[in-house]
Amino acid sequence: MLHLPQVFGISLEVYLIIGVLFAVHYFAIRWLLRKRVAEPGKRKLIAAVVSLVAAPVVYIGIALLVILSMTWYPKRDFDRAGWLADTEHRYEYADDLVDEQRLIGLSRAEVVAMLGEPTLDQNGQLTYYLGFSPRHLMSIDPDWLAIEFTDARVSRVHVYTS
Repeated sequence: MLHLPQVFGISLEVYLIIGVLFAVHYFAIRWLLRKRVAEPGKRKLIAAVVSLVAAPVVYIGIALLVILSMTWYPKRDFDRAGWLADTEHRYEYADDLVDEQRLIGLSRAEVVAMLGEPTLDQNGQLTYYLGFSPRHLMSIDPDWLAIEFTDARVSRVHVYTS
C-alpha cells in the first residue's frame, strides 16, 4: 500500500482532492461570471476566492454523506417472524424494542415467547445476539440486546456492543 505523507495531520490525498475540487469550482465559476463581470482580473479573483471557500466545504459535505450512508440501516417495527428468521439483522428491530419499551413489565416467559430462546441466560439477564450493525462506524464487534429483570419483570432493556 502506498504511504502518503501528512501535512498538518492531514493526509496528502485530502489536499489533492480539495485541489481538484478547487480547480473544477474555479473554472466553472469563472465561466459563469464571464457575462456578469467584464474585467478578467476581477473575474479571476472572485472565482479564486469563492473556490477557495467552496472546495473544502464540498469535500466535507461529501465525506459526511459517505459516513452517513455507511452507518444507515433500516429501523423496523418489531416483527416476530422477521426477528426469528434473520439473526444477523436483528439490530433493525432492536431500536423499536428499546425505544417503544415493548418489553418493560413482561415476565421472562413472555419475553421468551416473543423473542425466542436467548443467546445467553445468566445472572437474571437475558441476552440476544443482534448481528453486526452499521450503527458504529468500522465496528468489528456484534451488538447485543440485554434484558434485565427486577422482581421477575423486565425493568431495563438496552443495546450494547461487546
